[in-house]
Amino acid sequence: MAKSIHYDSADWHYDKKFVETGLPDQYSAHHILYFQRWLHERDALTDDFWVEVVEDGPRVFPQDFRAWGDIEFLDYMVKPEWRPFVDAYYSGAYQRDYAATLQGDLPSMYHIPFTDEGGAKLKTVLDERHAQWRENPDRWVKPQTVTQKHPKTSGALVTVGFILLLVLLVVVVGKLFDVVERAIQGTVFQVPVTILLLAMMGWGVWKAFRKKP
Repeated sequence: MAKSIHYDSADWHYDKKFVETGLPDQYSAHHILYFQRWLHERDALTDDFWVEVVEDGPRVFPQDFRAWGDIEFLDYMVKPEWRPFVDAYYSGAYQRDYAATLQGDLPSMYHIPFTDEGGAKLKTVLDERHAQWRENPDRWVKPQTVTQKHPKTSGALVTVGFILLLVLLVVVVGKLFDVVERAIQGTVFQVPVTILLLAMMGWGVWKAFRKKP
């Protein structure tokens, strides 16, 4: 089963900077709810959305939505045919449009109240953005990196680079062993030092090439 995409959460915005504004907690979720309400008006939300936020209550966006608890936005809350637009638009261009449309002279986007008037203004912008996306679905897609464009070539180059580095490491370690062996040859330190060098080499290779979590 594919992992859900977590578009946004009120908790992500409830940080020290937000707390210092002195705004009510629910203001950290206004930008999420404006977008979700627009999706609702377009009949783009799934039953899973309403089950999570209101359970058996009325499927409406109240002015006081504190009873909804933690406000989150995940891909399964959006109908499949609408997800490509949300994937492309929400995480980047949406917040810029949101602030440009509703913030005005307010100190930050978090100061924007959740109102019907604000929803009407934003609806015009979002309708236009959706129409633009339908004409050009790649409008907000980030340019691919070389690795994304040529994954096989990049993978081959990484493999070759790893092999060359390993060969170089073997040569360097071999030279080091030769120097050490000449220095301690015939002494009681020969075996312990050799073991120590092998252990250090093994630790270095593991440290350099282990996969990060």
